[in-house]
Amino acid sequence: MFITSYIQIACFESYAENLVHKLRKEYLKAILRQQIQWFDKQQTGNLTARLTE
Repeated sequence: MFITSYIQIACFESYAENLVHKLRKEYLKAILRQQIQWFDKQQTGNLTARLTE
């Protein structure tokens, strides 16, 4: 039971890390597609804070 629980947790963590990586990548692509005026309205550190959250 200990071994199967460890394997289950390891698989879940691996899946979660991959999912978060894909979501951050898509979010960055969406940010970069914005019009330049959108960046003028945003604060400087706001974009990096959103990516790390």
